[in-house]
Amino acid sequence: MLQDQPHISLSSFARDVEGPYWKLRDARRYARRAKVRQARCESHRDQVRDVALANPTYGYRRVQRQLAGQYGQAAPGRHEVRRLLQELDLIPA
Repeated sequence: MLQDQPHISLSSFARDVEGPYWKLRDARRYARRAKVRQARCESHRDQVRDVALANPTYGYRRVQRQLAGQYGQAAPGRHEVRRLLQELDLIPA
């Protein structure tokens, strides 16, 4: 099926569409990483939401320590927990 289509290099395609080659190269190279990063961010968001709702008086540091105890290296960092709590409007009073 792909045999019917002409072969064109990425640099030739970039030249034809008058776009920078490096953007096309990096988009192709990092597309898988972006999907993995997005999935990890979603799982972190769920983890932070669960811990914050179970412990409404916990601040971001205690939430992060709780997650680090449960998930170890896979837990989000303090800054990410703080950002997610702000996004989810779960900052303790």
